[in-house]
Amino acid sequence: MGKTIKRFTLLLLILTLLPLRFAFADSSPYWIFFTDRGGIDSDALLAAKRVSDSEPKNRSRRGRTLSKRRLFSESDLPVNTGYIAEVKIHAEGIRAISRYFNAVSVELDDSMLAMVSALPFVSELRPVYVRNVDMPPEMSLGKPAGRDAVEAYSYGDSFGQLSMLGIHSMHNQGFRGDGLTIAVLDSGFDRLEHTAFDSLKVAGEWDFVENDDDIRGDDHGTKVLSVMAALDNSRMIGAAPHASYLLARTEQHVGDDMRIEEDYLIAGIEWADSLGADIVNISLGYTDFGSEDTYTYEDLDGDTALATIACDAAAAKGIMVVTSAGNEGNKEWRYVSVPADGDSVIAVGSLNLNRTISSFSSIGPTFDGRVKPDFVALGDNVLVADTNVVNSYKYGQGTSYSAPLISGGVALILEANPGWAYGDIMAAMIANAVQAGPETQYGYGLVDMFAAAGLTAVEPPVSAFRAFDPFPHPIAFDAVTPKIYFPVDVPEAGHLLTLKIYDFNGEIISKTAESVIEEGVLRDPGKAPGWDGTNFSGENVASGVYFYTIELFGYGRHTGKIMVTR
Repeated sequence: MGKTIKRFTLLLLILTLLPLRFAFADSSPYWIFFTDRGGIDSDALLAAKRVSDSEPKNRSRRGRTLSKRRLFSESDLPVNTGYIAEVKIHAEGIRAISRYFNAVSVELDDSMLAMVSALPFVSELRPVYVRNVDMPPEMSLGKPAGRDAVEAYSYGDSFGQLSMLGIHSMHNQGFRGDGLTIAVLDSGFDRLEHTAFDSLKVAGEWDFVENDDDIRGDDHGTKVLSVMAALDNSRMIGAAPHASYLLARTEQHVGDDMRIEEDYLIAGIEWADSLGADIVNISLGYTDFGSEDTYTYEDLDGDTALATIACDAAAAKGIMVVTSAGNEGNKEWRYVSVPADGDSVIAVGSLNLNRTISSFSSIGPTFDGRVKPDFVALGDNVLVADTNVVNSYKYGQGTSYSAPLISGGVALILEANPGWAYGDIMAAMIANAVQAGPETQYGYGLVDMFAAAGLTAVEPPVSAFRAFDPFPHPIAFDAVTPKIYFPVDVPEAGHLLTLKIYDFNGEIISKTAESVIEEGVLRDPGKAPGWDGTNFSGENVASGVYFYTIELFGYGRHTGKIMVTR
Protein backbone atom coordinates (compact mmCIF):
# COMPACT_ATOMS: atom_id res chain seq x y z
CA MET A 1 0.00 0.00 0.00
CA GLY A 2 2.82 2.39 0.92
CA LYS A 3 4.64 1.87 -2.42
CA THR A 4 1.40 2.40 -4.34
CA ILE A 5 0.77 5.69 -2.56
CA LYS A 6 4.33 6.81 -3.18
CA ARG A 7 4.13 6.02 -6.93
CA PHE A 8 0.74 7.72 -7.16
CA THR A 9 2.09 10.79 -5.38
CA LEU A 10 5.12 10.99 -7.67
CA LEU A 11 2.97 10.70 -10.80
CA LEU A 12 0.64 13.44 -9.67
CA LEU A 13 3.50 15.70 -8.58
CA ILE A 14 5.06 15.40 -12.05
CA LEU A 15 1.72 16.31 -13.62
CA THR A 16 1.44 19.29 -11.31
CA LEU A 17 4.89 20.63 -12.15
CA LEU A 18 4.75 20.18 -15.92
CA PRO A 19 1.98 22.36 -17.39
CA LEU A 20 1.44 21.83 -21.09
CA ARG A 21 1.30 24.60 -23.70
CA PHE A 22 -1.29 24.60 -26.47
CA ALA A 23 -2.38 27.47 -28.69
CA PHE A 24 -5.76 27.61 -30.37
CA ALA A 25 -7.06 30.58 -32.31
CA ASP A 26 -10.73 30.15 -31.33
CA SER A 27 -10.31 29.32 -27.65
CA SER A 28 -9.50 31.14 -24.43
CA PRO A 29 -7.80 30.03 -21.24
CA TYR A 30 -9.98 29.24 -18.21
CA TRP A 31 -9.37 28.01 -14.70
CA ILE A 32 -11.42 24.92 -13.79
CA PHE A 33 -11.77 24.52 -10.00
CA PHE A 34 -12.61 21.12 -8.56
CA THR A 35 -14.88 20.39 -5.61
CA ASP A 36 -12.46 17.99 -3.90
CA ARG A 37 -9.36 15.84 -4.45
CA GLY A 38 -11.43 12.98 -5.80
CA GLY A 39 -11.12 10.31 -3.16
CA ILE A 40 -7.38 10.69 -2.58
CA ASP A 41 -6.54 9.46 0.91
CA SER A 42 -5.43 12.83 2.27
CA ASP A 43 -4.17 11.55 5.60
CA ALA A 44 -2.10 8.81 4.02
CA LEU A 45 -0.55 11.10 1.41
CA LEU A 46 0.24 13.83 3.92
CA ALA A 47 1.79 11.29 6.28
CA ALA A 48 3.94 9.96 3.46
CA LYS A 49 5.03 13.48 2.53
CA ARG A 50 5.84 14.41 6.12
CA VAL A 51 8.26 11.54 6.54
CA SER A 52 9.75 11.81 3.07
CA ASP A 53 13.46 12.53 2.85
CA SER A 54 13.22 13.69 -0.78
CA GLU A 55 12.69 17.37 0.00
CA PRO A 56 15.00 18.34 2.89
CA LYS A 57 15.40 21.89 1.58
CA ASN A 58 11.64 22.30 1.40
CA ARG A 59 11.15 20.90 4.90
CA SER A 60 13.88 23.11 6.34
CA ARG A 61 12.41 26.27 4.83
CA ARG A 62 8.87 25.48 5.92
CA GLY A 63 10.12 24.73 9.41
CA ARG A 64 11.05 28.39 9.89
CA THR A 65 7.40 29.42 9.51
CA LEU A 66 5.41 26.26 10.28
CA SER A 67 7.35 24.89 13.26
CA LYS A 68 4.22 24.74 15.43
CA ARG A 69 1.93 23.38 12.74
CA ARG A 70 1.97 20.61 10.17
CA LEU A 71 4.63 21.24 7.58
CA PHE A 72 2.32 20.08 4.78
CA SER A 73 -1.36 20.77 4.24
CA GLU A 74 -4.14 19.92 1.81
CA SER A 75 -2.81 22.50 -0.65
CA ASP A 76 0.23 20.25 -1.12
CA LEU A 77 -1.92 17.34 -2.30
CA PRO A 78 -1.94 16.57 -6.03
CA VAL A 79 -4.92 17.24 -8.28
CA ASN A 80 -6.93 14.15 -9.12
CA THR A 81 -5.78 12.72 -12.45
CA GLY A 82 -9.23 11.31 -13.18
CA TYR A 83 -10.73 14.79 -13.02
CA ILE A 84 -8.01 16.11 -15.31
CA ALA A 85 -8.59 13.30 -17.81
CA GLU A 86 -12.34 14.00 -17.88
CA VAL A 87 -11.77 17.72 -18.45
CA LYS A 88 -9.36 16.96 -21.30
CA ILE A 89 -12.17 15.21 -23.20
CA HIS A 90 -14.00 18.54 -23.46
CA ALA A 91 -11.04 20.97 -23.57
CA GLU A 92 -8.62 21.76 -26.35
CA GLY A 93 -5.53 21.65 -24.19
CA ILE A 94 -4.16 21.61 -20.65
CA ARG A 95 -2.10 24.69 -19.81
CA ALA A 96 -1.22 24.32 -16.13
CA ILE A 97 -2.21 22.36 -13.04
CA SER A 98 -2.37 23.93 -9.58
CA ARG A 99 -2.32 21.92 -6.39
CA TYR A 100 -2.68 25.15 -4.36
CA PHE A 101 -6.09 25.82 -5.94
CA ASN A 102 -7.04 22.20 -6.75
CA ALA A 103 -7.58 23.45 -10.27
CA VAL A 104 -6.44 23.17 -13.86
CA SER A 105 -6.24 25.82 -16.56
CA VAL A 106 -7.35 24.77 -20.03
CA GLU A 107 -8.16 26.12 -23.48
CA LEU A 108 -11.94 26.25 -24.02
CA ASP A 109 -14.15 27.66 -26.74
CA ASP A 110 -17.67 28.90 -26.06
CA SER A 111 -19.30 25.60 -26.96
CA MET A 112 -17.30 23.77 -24.29
CA LEU A 113 -18.07 26.05 -21.35
CA ALA A 114 -21.46 24.60 -20.55
CA MET A 115 -20.27 21.00 -20.81
CA VAL A 116 -17.31 21.52 -18.49
CA SER A 117 -19.42 23.52 -16.03
CA ALA A 118 -21.88 20.61 -15.82
CA LEU A 119 -19.24 18.09 -14.71
CA PRO A 120 -20.16 16.98 -11.17
CA PHE A 121 -16.70 17.59 -9.72
CA VAL A 122 -16.34 21.13 -11.14
CA SER A 123 -17.11 23.93 -8.72
CA GLU A 124 -16.23 27.05 -10.75
CA LEU A 125 -14.90 28.34 -14.07
CA ARG A 126 -12.89 31.53 -14.19
CA PRO A 127 -10.96 33.22 -17.04
CA VAL A 128 -7.17 33.18 -16.94
CA TYR A 129 -6.19 36.83 -16.99
CA VAL A 130 -3.79 37.94 -19.71
CA ARG A 131 -2.48 41.37 -20.50
CA ASN A 132 0.29 43.25 -22.30
CA VAL A 133 2.58 45.28 -20.07
CA ASP A 134 4.57 48.31 -21.16
CA MET A 135 8.16 48.19 -19.93
CA PRO A 136 10.17 51.37 -19.25
CA PRO A 137 12.71 52.07 -22.00
CA GLU A 138 16.27 50.83 -21.62
CA MET A 139 18.86 53.43 -20.78
CA SER A 140 21.79 54.30 -23.03
CA LEU A 141 25.19 52.76 -22.45
CA GLY A 142 26.53 56.03 -21.04
CA LYS A 143 27.13 56.47 -17.33
CA PRO A 144 24.54 58.37 -15.30
CA ALA A 145 25.92 61.51 -13.71
CA GLY A 146 27.47 61.06 -10.31
CA ARG A 147 27.65 57.26 -10.35
CA ASP A 148 31.43 57.01 -10.12
CA ALA A 149 31.51 59.26 -7.09
CA VAL A 150 30.23 56.37 -4.97
CA GLU A 151 32.01 53.52 -6.74
CA ALA A 152 34.08 51.01 -4.76
CA TYR A 153 36.59 48.31 -5.64
CA SER A 154 35.30 45.16 -7.29
CA TYR A 155 31.74 46.41 -7.66
CA GLY A 156 32.28 48.63 -10.65
CA ASP A 157 29.19 50.71 -11.36
CA SER A 158 27.01 48.29 -9.38
CA PHE A 159 28.29 49.75 -6.11
CA GLY A 160 25.65 52.50 -5.92
CA GLN A 161 22.64 50.19 -6.17
CA LEU A 162 24.07 47.84 -3.51
CA SER A 163 25.47 50.43 -1.11
CA MET A 164 22.12 52.23 -1.03
CA LEU A 165 20.83 49.15 0.83
CA GLY A 166 23.99 48.40 2.81
CA ILE A 167 24.49 45.16 0.88
CA HIS A 168 28.16 45.82 0.20
CA SER A 169 28.77 45.87 3.96
CA MET A 170 27.14 42.46 4.26
CA HIS A 171 29.39 41.14 1.50
CA ASN A 172 32.42 42.42 3.39
CA GLN A 173 31.40 40.30 6.38
CA GLY A 174 31.09 37.18 4.24
CA PHE A 175 27.33 37.10 3.56
CA ARG A 176 26.85 36.58 -0.16
CA GLY A 177 23.88 34.22 -0.42
CA ASP A 178 25.59 30.91 0.28
CA GLY A 179 23.10 28.12 0.97
CA LEU A 180 20.05 30.13 -0.16
CA THR A 181 17.87 29.33 -3.17
CA ILE A 182 16.20 32.14 -5.12
CA ALA A 183 13.58 31.40 -7.78
CA VAL A 184 13.27 33.93 -10.60
CA LEU A 185 9.96 33.86 -12.48
CA ASP A 186 10.20 35.88 -15.66
CA SER A 187 9.71 36.03 -19.42
CA GLY A 188 12.98 34.44 -20.51
CA PHE A 189 16.67 34.06 -19.86
CA ASP A 190 18.49 34.64 -23.14
CA ARG A 191 22.29 34.98 -23.20
CA LEU A 192 23.20 33.31 -19.93
CA GLU A 193 26.65 32.86 -21.45
CA HIS A 194 27.28 36.49 -20.43
CA THR A 195 30.43 37.02 -18.37
CA ALA A 196 28.29 38.09 -15.41
CA PHE A 197 27.12 34.48 -15.03
CA ASP A 198 30.43 32.63 -15.21
CA SER A 199 29.91 31.50 -11.60
CA LEU A 200 26.11 31.16 -11.71
CA LYS A 201 24.70 28.22 -9.75
CA VAL A 202 21.49 26.96 -11.37
CA ALA A 203 19.48 24.56 -9.18
CA GLY A 204 16.71 24.00 -11.73
CA GLU A 205 15.09 25.50 -14.81
CA TRP A 206 11.81 25.07 -16.65
CA ASP A 207 9.79 26.83 -19.36
CA PHE A 208 6.14 26.73 -18.30
CA VAL A 209 5.01 28.41 -21.52
CA GLU A 210 6.47 25.81 -23.89
CA ASN A 211 6.68 22.88 -21.43
CA ASP A 212 10.38 22.20 -21.89
CA ASP A 213 13.73 23.03 -20.31
CA ASP A 214 14.67 25.75 -22.79
CA ILE A 215 14.21 28.87 -20.67
CA ARG A 216 15.10 31.32 -23.40
CA GLY A 217 12.34 33.61 -24.60
CA ASP A 218 13.60 37.12 -24.19
CA ASP A 219 16.29 38.79 -22.11
CA HIS A 220 14.20 40.47 -19.41
CA GLY A 221 14.81 37.66 -16.94
CA THR A 222 18.51 37.70 -17.76
CA LYS A 223 18.82 41.33 -16.77
CA VAL A 224 16.75 40.82 -13.62
CA LEU A 225 18.93 37.83 -12.71
CA SER A 226 22.14 39.84 -13.18
CA VAL A 227 21.06 42.30 -10.46
CA MET A 228 21.17 39.39 -7.99
CA ALA A 229 23.61 36.86 -9.41
CA ALA A 230 26.33 38.74 -11.34
CA LEU A 231 29.89 37.99 -10.29
CA ASP A 232 32.24 39.87 -12.60
CA ASN A 233 34.96 41.27 -10.37
CA SER A 234 35.58 45.01 -10.66
CA ARG A 235 32.71 45.39 -13.16
CA MET A 236 29.44 44.14 -11.69
CA ILE A 237 28.54 42.27 -8.51
CA GLY A 238 25.01 41.09 -7.78
CA ALA A 239 23.26 41.35 -4.44
CA ALA A 240 23.51 37.59 -3.76
CA PRO A 241 26.20 36.22 -6.09
CA HIS A 242 26.73 32.96 -4.17
CA ALA A 243 23.06 31.92 -3.99
CA SER A 244 21.60 29.09 -6.07
CA TYR A 245 18.95 30.01 -8.62
CA LEU A 246 15.80 28.38 -9.96
CA LEU A 247 14.96 29.88 -13.35
CA ALA A 248 11.40 29.66 -14.65
CA ARG A 249 9.97 31.15 -17.81
CA THR A 250 6.37 31.91 -16.92
CA GLU A 251 5.45 34.48 -19.57
CA GLN A 252 5.82 34.89 -23.30
CA HIS A 253 7.14 38.00 -24.99
CA VAL A 254 5.11 39.51 -27.82
CA GLY A 255 6.58 42.40 -29.82
CA ASP A 256 7.49 45.27 -27.53
CA ASP A 257 5.14 44.13 -24.76
CA MET A 258 5.31 41.36 -22.23
CA ARG A 259 2.27 39.09 -22.36
CA ILE A 260 1.65 37.89 -18.81
CA GLU A 261 -0.50 34.89 -18.02
CA GLU A 262 -1.24 34.16 -14.41
CA ASP A 263 -1.65 30.39 -14.75
CA TYR A 264 1.98 29.95 -15.77
CA LEU A 265 3.02 32.23 -12.93
CA ILE A 266 1.10 30.11 -10.42
CA ALA A 267 2.59 26.91 -11.83
CA GLY A 268 6.05 28.46 -11.47
CA ILE A 269 5.44 29.40 -7.83
CA GLU A 270 4.34 25.85 -6.98
CA TRP A 271 7.37 24.45 -8.81
CA ALA A 272 9.68 26.74 -6.84
CA ASP A 273 7.96 25.67 -3.62
CA SER A 274 8.46 21.98 -4.42
CA LEU A 275 12.19 22.54 -5.02
CA GLY A 276 12.74 24.33 -1.73
CA ALA A 277 13.06 27.96 -2.85
CA ASP A 278 13.71 30.36 0.03
CA ILE A 279 12.85 33.46 -2.00
CA VAL A 280 10.81 34.00 -5.16
CA ASN A 281 11.47 37.11 -7.24
CA ILE A 282 8.65 38.21 -9.56
CA SER A 283 9.57 41.25 -11.63
CA LEU A 284 6.23 41.58 -13.36
CA GLY A 285 2.63 42.32 -12.54
CA TYR A 286 -0.98 42.51 -13.68
CA THR A 287 -3.09 45.63 -13.71
CA ASP A 288 -5.73 46.63 -16.27
CA PHE A 289 -6.25 43.76 -18.68
CA GLY A 290 -8.21 45.82 -21.18
CA SER A 291 -11.35 43.65 -21.26
CA GLU A 292 -14.40 42.83 -19.17
CA ASP A 293 -12.39 40.01 -17.58
CA THR A 294 -10.06 42.33 -15.73
CA TYR A 295 -8.78 43.07 -12.27
CA THR A 296 -9.80 46.48 -10.98
CA TYR A 297 -8.56 48.63 -8.15
CA GLU A 298 -11.32 47.16 -6.00
CA ASP A 299 -9.69 43.74 -6.53
CA LEU A 300 -6.44 44.93 -4.92
CA ASP A 301 -7.53 43.63 -1.54
CA GLY A 302 -5.03 40.77 -1.26
CA ASP A 303 -7.77 38.13 -1.46
CA THR A 304 -9.19 38.32 -4.99
CA ALA A 305 -6.56 37.88 -7.70
CA LEU A 306 -5.45 34.26 -8.09
CA ALA A 307 -1.81 35.26 -8.63
CA THR A 308 -1.91 37.18 -5.34
CA ILE A 309 -3.56 34.31 -3.46
CA ALA A 310 -0.90 31.91 -4.80
CA CYS A 311 1.91 34.21 -3.65
CA ASP A 312 0.39 34.51 -0.19
CA ALA A 313 0.00 30.72 -0.05
CA ALA A 314 3.69 30.33 -0.88
CA ALA A 315 4.57 32.85 1.84
CA ALA A 316 2.53 30.81 4.32
CA LYS A 317 4.80 27.88 3.47
CA GLY A 318 7.90 29.88 4.39
CA ILE A 319 8.84 31.47 1.05
CA MET A 320 9.77 35.15 0.96
CA VAL A 321 7.92 36.44 -2.13
CA VAL A 322 9.28 39.70 -3.56
CA THR A 323 7.59 41.46 -6.46
CA SER A 324 7.98 44.66 -8.41
CA ALA A 325 5.38 47.25 -7.43
CA GLY A 326 4.72 48.16 -11.07
CA ASN A 327 5.62 50.91 -13.52
CA GLU A 328 2.25 52.62 -13.69
CA GLY A 329 2.80 55.55 -11.32
CA ASN A 330 2.61 58.14 -14.08
CA LYS A 331 -0.14 56.40 -16.05
CA GLU A 332 -3.89 56.16 -15.71
CA TRP A 333 -3.79 53.02 -13.53
CA ARG A 334 -1.23 54.46 -11.03
CA TYR A 335 -1.57 51.73 -8.41
CA VAL A 336 0.56 48.71 -7.56
CA SER A 337 -0.16 45.65 -9.63
CA VAL A 338 -1.17 42.08 -8.90
CA PRO A 339 0.42 40.21 -7.06
CA ALA A 340 2.04 43.16 -5.27
CA ASP A 341 -1.19 43.64 -3.30
CA GLY A 342 -0.65 40.42 -1.33
CA ASP A 343 -0.73 40.58 2.47
CA SER A 344 2.54 38.65 2.70
CA VAL A 345 4.12 39.82 -0.55
CA ILE A 346 7.02 42.28 -0.38
CA ALA A 347 6.26 44.86 -3.08
CA VAL A 348 9.18 47.06 -4.14
CA GLY A 349 8.98 50.54 -5.62
CA SER A 350 11.70 52.50 -7.41
CA LEU A 351 14.04 55.31 -6.35
CA ASN A 352 16.36 57.35 -8.53
CA LEU A 353 19.98 58.18 -7.74
CA ASN A 354 18.87 61.11 -5.59
CA ARG A 355 16.87 58.68 -3.42
CA THR A 356 13.58 60.23 -4.44
CA ILE A 357 10.72 58.25 -5.92
CA SER A 358 10.81 57.51 -9.66
CA SER A 359 7.90 59.02 -11.56
CA PHE A 360 6.91 55.64 -13.01
CA SER A 361 6.89 53.77 -9.67
CA SER A 362 3.38 52.48 -8.88
CA ILE A 363 1.72 53.77 -5.75
CA GLY A 364 -0.54 52.51 -2.97
CA PRO A 365 -2.43 51.94 -0.88
CA THR A 366 -4.29 48.70 -1.60
CA PHE A 367 -8.06 48.93 -1.90
CA ASP A 368 -8.43 47.84 1.73
CA GLY A 369 -5.99 50.53 2.90
CA ARG A 370 -2.76 48.60 3.49
CA VAL A 371 0.70 50.09 2.94
CA LYS A 372 2.02 49.44 -0.56
CA PRO A 373 4.66 49.39 -1.85
CA ASP A 374 6.39 47.86 1.16
CA PHE A 375 9.89 49.15 0.44
CA VAL A 376 11.87 50.98 -2.22
CA ALA A 377 15.26 50.46 -3.84
CA LEU A 378 17.14 51.89 -6.79
CA GLY A 379 15.12 51.26 -9.94
CA ASP A 380 16.32 54.15 -12.08
CA ASN A 381 19.76 53.70 -13.69
CA VAL A 382 20.36 50.18 -12.38
CA LEU A 383 23.37 48.40 -13.82
CA VAL A 384 22.35 45.19 -15.62
CA ALA A 385 23.97 42.73 -18.01
CA ASP A 386 23.96 43.94 -21.60
CA THR A 387 22.56 40.90 -23.39
CA ASN A 388 23.71 42.18 -26.78
CA VAL A 389 27.38 41.91 -25.80
CA VAL A 390 28.56 39.01 -23.63
CA ASN A 391 31.03 41.08 -21.60
CA SER A 392 29.28 44.44 -21.41
CA TYR A 393 26.81 46.20 -19.12
CA LYS A 394 24.19 48.92 -19.48
CA TYR A 395 21.54 50.69 -17.39
CA GLY A 396 17.91 49.72 -17.05
CA GLN A 397 15.00 51.29 -15.26
CA GLY A 398 11.84 49.97 -13.71
CA THR A 399 10.63 48.28 -10.57
CA SER A 400 11.69 45.09 -12.36
CA TYR A 401 15.21 45.96 -11.22
CA SER A 402 14.47 47.34 -7.76
CA ALA A 403 12.73 44.09 -6.75
CA PRO A 404 15.79 41.81 -7.24
CA LEU A 405 17.90 44.15 -5.12
CA ILE A 406 15.51 43.51 -2.23
CA SER A 407 15.35 39.79 -3.04
CA GLY A 408 19.12 39.55 -2.83
CA GLY A 409 19.18 41.55 0.39
CA VAL A 410 16.56 39.26 1.95
CA ALA A 411 18.75 36.28 1.03
CA LEU A 412 21.66 37.83 2.91
CA ILE A 413 19.47 38.51 5.96
CA LEU A 414 18.39 34.86 5.94
CA GLU A 415 21.99 33.74 5.58
CA ALA A 416 22.93 35.80 8.64
CA ASN A 417 19.82 34.66 10.55
CA PRO A 418 18.92 31.16 9.28
CA GLY A 419 16.16 30.66 11.84
CA TRP A 420 14.20 33.78 10.98
CA ALA A 421 10.68 33.49 9.56
CA TYR A 422 8.71 35.97 7.46
CA GLY A 423 7.58 38.00 10.47
CA ASP A 424 11.11 38.32 11.85
CA ILE A 425 12.49 39.54 8.53
CA MET A 426 9.68 42.01 7.87
CA ALA A 427 9.88 43.45 11.39
CA ALA A 428 13.65 43.93 11.08
CA MET A 429 13.36 45.56 7.66
CA ILE A 430 10.59 47.94 8.74
CA ALA A 431 12.53 48.91 11.87
CA ASN A 432 15.59 49.76 9.76
CA ALA A 433 13.90 51.59 6.88
CA VAL A 434 14.04 55.33 6.25
CA GLN A 435 10.94 56.87 4.75
CA ALA A 436 11.65 59.93 2.61
CA GLY A 437 8.09 60.62 1.55
CA PRO A 438 4.47 59.49 1.78
CA GLU A 439 3.72 55.81 2.38
CA THR A 440 1.69 55.71 -0.81
CA GLN A 441 4.94 56.17 -2.74
CA TYR A 442 7.77 55.01 -0.48
CA GLY A 443 6.00 52.42 1.67
CA TYR A 444 8.11 51.89 4.77
CA GLY A 445 11.08 53.29 2.87
CA LEU A 446 14.65 52.44 1.98
CA VAL A 447 16.04 49.59 4.08
CA ASP A 448 19.48 49.31 5.62
CA MET A 449 19.82 45.55 5.08
CA PHE A 450 23.05 45.43 7.10
CA ALA A 451 21.34 46.85 10.16
CA ALA A 452 18.21 44.77 9.58
CA ALA A 453 20.32 41.62 9.71
CA GLY A 454 21.58 42.68 13.15
CA LEU A 455 25.17 42.96 11.98
CA THR A 456 27.76 45.23 13.57
CA ALA A 457 30.35 47.09 11.55
CA VAL A 458 33.90 45.84 11.97
CA GLU A 459 36.41 48.64 11.81
CA PRO A 460 39.79 47.78 10.30
CA PRO A 461 42.86 48.25 12.52
CA VAL A 462 44.05 51.85 12.63
CA SER A 463 47.48 50.89 11.30
CA ALA A 464 46.13 48.54 8.62
CA PHE A 465 46.50 50.99 5.73
CA ARG A 466 48.07 54.43 5.66
CA ALA A 467 48.35 57.13 3.02
CA PHE A 468 50.88 59.98 3.14
CA ASP A 469 50.85 63.48 1.66
CA PRO A 470 51.13 63.46 -2.14
CA PHE A 471 54.26 64.88 -3.78
CA PRO A 472 55.28 67.16 -5.39
CA HIS A 473 52.55 69.45 -4.24
CA PRO A 474 51.23 71.78 -5.52
CA ILE A 475 52.01 70.50 -9.02
CA ALA A 476 52.22 72.18 -12.41
CA PHE A 477 52.52 68.97 -14.52
CA ASP A 478 55.46 70.20 -16.58
CA ALA A 479 58.37 68.36 -18.18
CA VAL A 480 60.26 68.27 -14.85
CA THR A 481 57.34 67.00 -12.79
CA PRO A 482 54.99 65.09 -15.14
CA LYS A 483 53.18 63.28 -12.32
CA ILE A 484 51.98 63.65 -8.78
CA TYR A 485 52.46 60.59 -6.54
CA PHE A 486 50.45 59.32 -3.59
CA PRO A 487 52.64 57.31 -1.16
CA VAL A 488 50.95 54.52 0.79
CA ASP A 489 51.81 51.94 3.44
CA VAL A 490 50.44 48.57 2.29
CA PRO A 491 50.13 45.87 4.99
CA GLU A 492 49.64 42.99 2.55
CA ALA A 493 50.39 42.43 -1.14
CA GLY A 494 47.89 41.07 -3.65
CA HIS A 495 45.08 43.59 -3.06
CA LEU A 496 43.71 46.09 -5.54
CA LEU A 497 44.82 49.69 -5.00
CA THR A 498 42.53 52.28 -6.58
CA LEU A 499 43.23 55.99 -7.09
CA LYS A 500 40.45 58.33 -8.21
CA ILE A 501 40.62 62.05 -8.97
CA TYR A 502 37.52 64.27 -8.74
CA ASP A 503 36.92 67.81 -9.89
CA PHE A 504 35.49 70.51 -7.63
CA ASN A 505 31.92 69.43 -8.51
CA GLY A 506 32.56 65.90 -7.31
CA GLU A 507 32.68 64.37 -10.81
CA ILE A 508 35.33 61.70 -11.28
CA ILE A 509 37.80 62.66 -14.01
CA SER A 510 40.53 60.02 -13.67
CA LYS A 511 40.86 56.53 -12.25
CA THR A 512 43.70 54.01 -11.99
CA ALA A 513 43.57 50.59 -10.40
CA GLU A 514 46.20 47.89 -10.09
CA SER A 515 47.06 45.04 -7.77
CA VAL A 516 49.98 45.83 -5.46
CA ILE A 517 52.69 43.20 -5.71
CA GLU A 518 54.58 44.02 -2.53
CA GLU A 519 53.84 45.19 0.97
CA GLY A 520 55.43 48.01 2.91
CA VAL A 521 55.75 51.74 2.30
CA LEU A 522 55.44 52.57 -1.39
CA ARG A 523 57.06 55.99 -1.85
CA ASP A 524 59.17 55.73 -4.98
CA PRO A 525 57.68 57.11 -8.23
CA GLY A 526 57.95 53.65 -9.74
CA LYS A 527 55.85 52.08 -6.99
CA ALA A 528 53.47 54.68 -5.55
CA PRO A 529 50.27 55.32 -7.52
CA GLY A 530 50.43 58.48 -9.61
CA TRP A 531 48.40 60.82 -11.79
CA ASP A 532 49.59 62.66 -14.89
CA GLY A 533 47.13 65.56 -14.76
CA THR A 534 44.85 64.36 -17.57
CA ASN A 535 41.20 63.37 -17.62
CA PHE A 536 39.51 60.32 -19.15
CA SER A 537 39.83 61.89 -22.61
CA GLY A 538 43.58 62.43 -22.24
CA GLU A 539 43.22 66.19 -22.01
CA ASN A 540 45.20 68.27 -19.52
CA VAL A 541 43.07 69.48 -16.63
CA ALA A 542 42.87 73.16 -15.78
CA SER A 543 44.40 74.82 -12.76
CA GLY A 544 42.42 74.50 -9.57
CA VAL A 545 41.55 72.35 -6.57
CA TYR A 546 40.95 68.62 -7.06
CA PHE A 547 40.00 65.86 -4.67
CA TYR A 548 41.25 62.30 -4.54
CA THR A 549 40.47 58.98 -2.93
CA ILE A 550 42.96 56.17 -2.58
CA GLU A 551 41.65 52.81 -1.47
CA LEU A 552 43.11 49.40 -0.70
CA PHE A 553 40.31 46.85 -0.87
CA GLY A 554 39.68 45.23 2.49
CA TYR A 555 41.74 47.75 4.41
CA GLY A 556 40.24 51.18 3.97
CA ARG A 557 40.13 54.43 2.04
CA HIS A 558 41.81 57.81 2.41
CA THR A 559 40.68 61.11 0.91
CA GLY A 560 42.35 64.45 0.37
CA LYS A 561 42.72 67.40 -1.96
CA ILE A 562 45.48 68.70 -4.22
CA MET A 563 46.23 71.95 -6.03
CA VAL A 564 47.08 72.03 -9.74
CA THR A 565 48.81 75.09 -11.19
CA ARG A 566 49.42 75.68 -14.88
